[in-house]
Amino acid sequence: MFYLGIDVSLKSHRCALLDAEGERVGNSFSIDASQEGFSLLLVTLEKRGVLKEDLTIGLEATGHLWENLLAHLESKGFTVKLLNPFQTNRYRELLAKKAKTDDIDAYVIAGLLRSGEAQSCYVPDDQIQGLRDLVRLRNTYLDNLQTYRRQATSLLQLVFPEVGSVVKDPFGKAMRTILQQYPTAADLAKVHPRKIEKIARSFQGNTFDRAKAEALVEAAKNSIYAGRAKFSRGKVLASLLSQIAQLESAIEELDATIAASLDDSTQGRSDTDRLTSIPGIGPKTAAVLLAEIGEVCRFHSADHLVGYFGLFPGLAESGGKPLSAPHISKRGPKHFRRALYMASVAALKHNPELRGLYHRKRSQGKAPKQALIVVARKLLTIVYSLLRYQTEYNPSRLFLAAE
Repeated sequence: MFYLGIDVSLKSHRCALLDAEGERVGNSFSIDASQEGFSLLLVTLEKRGVLKEDLTIGLEATGHLWENLLAHLESKGFTVKLLNPFQTNRYRELLAKKAKTDDIDAYVIAGLLRSGEAQSCYVPDDQIQGLRDLVRLRNTYLDNLQTYRRQATSLLQLVFPEVGSVVKDPFGKAMRTILQQYPTAADLAKVHPRKIEKIARSFQGNTFDRAKAEALVEAAKNSIYAGRAKFSRGKVLASLLSQIAQLESAIEELDATIAASLDDSTQGRSDTDRLTSIPGIGPKTAAVLLAEIGEVCRFHSADHLVGYFGLFPGLAESGGKPLSAPHISKRGPKHFRRALYMASVAALKHNPELRGLYHRKRSQGKAPKQALIVVARKLLTIVYSLLRYQTEYNPSRLFLAAE
């Protein structure tokens, strides 16, 4: 048997080959991240007398640079293992390597393969990977949207603090357009209410009438804003509002694409229906769950799934004494835990069984957030059951022990 470790990078990949005894088979070598480089790898292996059936190849799952090489090698019939960087780092520490170079990393990967302890990472299929990319991009947009809203709110409280007494949502389409043109109280104080009303009426469904336009202008005239840096602050606020509008539009487009992605196959549509049958889980939350869980059969139990996404307490003890207070683990994607947490909040309103679980935990002395985490954990086990056994939500079966 032979073991090939490949340390991937942007422009080239470093390769190191070991035999069954751990001896180096020739010198390590580099290949370009191109079709010519991939072909050179096959030629080099052939020259060294290594057959594909006697070879195991290892790649480290760092970033996304491994994906094209992995697909190429698998298409050629090679056995390839995608390794978690956590494994390779721990193995490097075990070998007590004092330096970290591409050459050493390649030999570390090959040595880990030879040890027999290497565990392959999960590689989702095309549909799940596409859904995962869409969901993660949407989450990034939501984070950016929240940041821009927070910055715009802070600035608006300075340049026009009285706006909240006239309109409930300064980021609605009509009000946002008004503020983009007249961003500060000093700007709005000079505008005739008729212009404000005309802008608002260009958007269907809003209730912005002449009386509200007059109230807005009057509030601007009596504003406490001192007018400092009026021009620059107005430009900043207008720019922030423009970014908010663009992000909201991009999120709407992504939502439509995600919905279409879920409908591309019968299996995806069926799993979505199963998850949305749980009171408290909507289509957007279901998309996040399906994207990050992937093939549920890779988890051998519901506890395995719960542990993978970090819904367990992190304990630190030494000599029988706690080193820190117990806290929830931070494993797994943050946006997955956030989606599950918000679904648990919704379940308290729409799901009587989970609401009963929450109140039982509160009566046992749990804090509100602790009880909600218990609900989130139970919700995830329900998700596992529905996906694993291809069943619909049935509270009489899922909550039998509690009853």
